[in-house]
Amino acid sequence: MQSEIKIDLYPEFGLMMNGEAVYAPGSIFEGDVTIKTETPLQKATLKMLFIGAENIRPDIAAMSGVFLEQNPFFAVRTMLVGKEGPSEIAAGTHQYPFAIQFPMINYPPSFEHSMCKCSFRLVAILQVTDQPRQYCERQVRYIPYIETNPLKSHHTITSQNCSVTLPSLSYVPSDEIPISYDSSQHGISAITVKLRRRLSYGVEGTINHIDEYVFQTETKFHEPVVRGTTYFELPEILTPSIDYSDCMAMSYTLEISLKRSKFLGCAVQLKVPITIGTMGPGIHTPTELKPYKKAKPGTPSTRNTVPSFVPRIEYEDCLPEYDECRLPDYQVV
Repeated sequence: MQSEIKIDLYPEFGLMMNGEAVYAPGSIFEGDVTIKTETPLQKATLKMLFIGAENIRPDIAAMSGVFLEQNPFFAVRTMLVGKEGPSEIAAGTHQYPFAIQFPMINYPPSFEHSMCKCSFRLVAILQVTDQPRQYCERQVRYIPYIETNPLKSHHTITSQNCSVTLPSLSYVPSDEIPISYDSSQHGISAITVKLRRRLSYGVEGTINHIDEYVFQTETKFHEPVVRGTTYFELPEILTPSIDYSDCMAMSYTLEISLKRSKFLGCAVQLKVPITIGTMGPGIHTPTELKPYKKAKPGTPSTRNTVPSFVPRIEYEDCLPEYDECRLPDYQVV
């Protein structure tokens, strides 16, 4: 019987988004590799790898004359068992902890599409003499720091005697966007708001585009209205806008359609490019943060441009675990 191997991440690390831990530049995350075996494993080693890479579909890469469809950001490793040579793992269940810290580098975000993807994955490899290697993988979700800069004044666009006004041109997922509309000559019977995402992908000058509608809403009025405000809530899970990846770019546009009551079948179309960020309005990125393209591995500062395995954090000074049946016994200093 082969051994069982799995990777677990501790939930107390990272930012929880939609029930999943998400990590950013500078984040530390911890976990362990669990090995369960019914018999002792002789001359065993357990290796842990952390790999970040962009991938473009092979046929797309070939059209560009590029035959390597994977563009790695980094690949780091450590030995959890067998640092000094193969060791014996006794029968039973064993946990081998690890901790990893991201550098202050704005890598492209975790993203997966049929044409391209960006992934960060942990790989555990158990090697036992005279036995096939065993592998276990675990995806790690990563988001970069993308600022959302507030405007000094609202942004207004006008077309065919209709106008819409937005308070900002940059938002974060789950934001509710107030969209004010005005039709000075003819009443509006319906408003449709769509969020369009453009994915640009390719390498070596061969760029393709895919436009997809991520979310949309429609508001209909019983009586035509001249002006008012509608609210458009962004989805909670939304890949941020990026333009610094080597093989893909992500941009967003709000498409607002105003249907006027006296013009059946004809609506005024207004388009507003917006930025989807990861930081609240006015919050700036850390001063030590480096753009990915300016901090690629292979430079003299490589040690600071790739993730590193670090000592685990010890919680010696934590308060006692809360028990709802009684108050914790806190030591008075």
